[in-house]
Amino acid sequence: MKNYLNYMAGIASLLVVFACDPYEDIYDELDARGENYDYTLVDADYNAVAKVDGGADIAKNKNFTSVGQAKEFIPHMLAAKYPKLQKGSKVQVTYKLYSPIRVDSIRPYTLTEADYNAITEPTLTLQNQSDVFKAATYVWPAVENFDLLNLKYSFPVKAANGDPAQKDSVSKVLRYNDAWLLPYVITRADYRFMGQSFDNFDNRTTAIDRIAILFNQRFLFANKDEVRFAAYAFTYTVGGARVTVDEIVMLTYTGTQWAAQQDVMPATLSFEYDGATWIPDNTIAYRLAAADYKAIAANKGLGNSDADNANSFGNFDRRSSSANYWDDTEITAGLDFLLQSLFPNAAEGQKYAVTFAVYTGSAGFETVVMIKEGGKYVRFVK
Repeated sequence: MKNYLNYMAGIASLLVVFACDPYEDIYDELDARGENYDYTLVDADYNAVAKVDGGADIAKNKNFTSVGQAKEFIPHMLAAKYPKLQKGSKVQVTYKLYSPIRVDSIRPYTLTEADYNAITEPTLTLQNQSDVFKAATYVWPAVENFDLLNLKYSFPVKAANGDPAQKDSVSKVLRYNDAWLLPYVITRADYRFMGQSFDNFDNRTTAIDRIAILFNQRFLFANKDEVRFAAYAFTYTVGGARVTVDEIVMLTYTGTQWAAQQDVMPATLSFEYDGATWIPDNTIAYRLAAADYKAIAANKGLGNSDADNANSFGNFDRRSSSANYWDDTEITAGLDFLLQSLFPNAAEGQKYAVTFAVYTGSAGFETVVMIKEGGKYVRFVK
């Protein structure tokens, strides 16, 4: 009996040895992939930081409110999930980022006679979209992206007898990517089509989802990656009083349908294990402003004879058949010049994910990652 018990104890010990490590399959997978791993956070990961200082709302909402917050708390999640990975292990994490597209500031303004004279409109009217944008720039020079101007003005019409006359109008003018645009304004008929009893929404998610359906019914033809905005009325209650404000939805045409940007969107960050903690990638996101295209175009040393095109349109022409084509080498040189000007004291190895406007037959964006090496910014190659 004693020998039997010893035998069984030995078998049990072997079972413990081979079954006690729940991470074995994960380690095998990481080893097979050179210790580079892609991982998408699940609810349990967000819950893991509930008791970490500042993590209660993250656990409750199951998302992050900024990239900085994600960089701070995801290392806690990775430490809990992968406690035994080797130094140098890398994980690219997909997480939920709460980053709603919202109106930053709203300003109502009625043009005066002095305003018309200042923008050289002697008829005291605005006659086209260009005039509206010119007036918006004049009355709100220190505007920021996602500011919304409710501009009241007069435009020319003909009276019933055929004589020239004027009529008042209001345009919602939105600032985006350092330029003015006219969003599509949701009409009373649109609200009814979307099942709303009143001319507003009281739920942002409902508004975003239904406006996407509206666009797919109303605007059947668009260019791939074309971006449009819709303005709608959003209502909520404060202290028992009903408040209504303007809100916006950003929609992008995928090539087959309009897709609205949700308040919570997937985002990714890379982390590397240094043997003690998980270190977030140091890449800084930067989007070119209108002044940046002008700065690049003004540098004749870049050797691009069509730089004036970037200056005029605030983008890079990426059509290889165009006389104004910007190839990869020219864009890299332009971004190197710009980053040297903007971030001269950046450390070696600092990376910037640079997003810039392009024209490919329709408006769009490209993003490239630049890294500082040997005092210059070059394209980062993984």
